Amino acid sequence: MYFALKGDYTVLQAEDSQSAMQQVRQGRPAVVCLDLSLTGAEDEREGLDLIGRFLEIDPALKIIMVTAHGQKENALLCIDRGAYDFFSKPVDIAELKIVINRAFYLYQLEREKQELQDELLTRDRFDGIIGSSEAMRQVFNLIKSVSGSDYTVLVTGESGTGKELVARSIP
Repeated sequence: MYFALKGDYTVLQAEDSQSAMQQVRQGRPAVVCLDLSLTGAEDEREGLDLIGRFLEIDPALKIIMVTAHGQKENALLCIDRGAYDFFSKPVDIAELKIVINRAFYLYQLEREKQELQDELLTRDRFDGIIGSSEAMRQVFNLIKSVSGSDYTVLVTGESGTGKELVARSIP
């Protein structure tokens, strides 16, 4: 499968759960194809345990299980734990590529949605103050640090710098 996907995707390989965790932490992939049994033993379900561990690192990660142990109960267990899809070996590579592309697209949409939601929350919380420079991030952090406290806050600055906006942003 590695060689079939290598031409279309950046493919990282792992031989055991430890190296798989390292690849996910360092490589931050959007989609992972994961075997239910990494070591190839009939009764091992190492991949099943990795689903949750991968999703702790990146909850938006799309995990596609690919396994020779294609019983319905395994498929349901994987999906229940958060896998995006499930394939039994032998895998139709063309079909797998379609699912990978769909998973990658969904991953991107979810990331974009999260970024937009974060931007809206920031914009709403800071009452229309717009900025993303390091200086503005420091201003936002100061607003957060004094918000909700019982202290009196004095906002100073030159005319037109947004003192009123900052004052309104402090609840």
